[in-house]
Amino acid sequence: MPSVMLSQRSREEKKPVFAMWAMGFVWEVFMSIALPTTLFALGGRWLDERLRVSPLFVLLGLATALGITYMLMRRKSRELTNKLREQRESACAPEDLSLRKPPRP
Repeated sequence: MPSVMLSQRSREEKKPVFAMWAMGFVWEVFMSIALPTTLFALGGRWLDERLRVSPLFVLLGLATALGITYMLMRRKSRELTNKLREQRESACAPEDLSLRKPPRP
């Protein structure tokens, strides 16, 4: 019975830590999308006004921001996948080893 109570207590203690991590993750994703898009769109608009070409640099800026955002999201996805894989492997008990997938070569 005490082990069950300890297990519940440790879960409750981990909730605020996970919530803070999740908020940080959402903030990073938001900034990875919003910052490049805003900067490159405004920079493109400024160049369009200076050079008097209408949507050319805005569209180039948005395309560049899309590429940068894709690379940032891909990197973040890999980090998250690796972190979840590490947590799953460290949480596995020795008797659960037969259920694990074999390591990749």
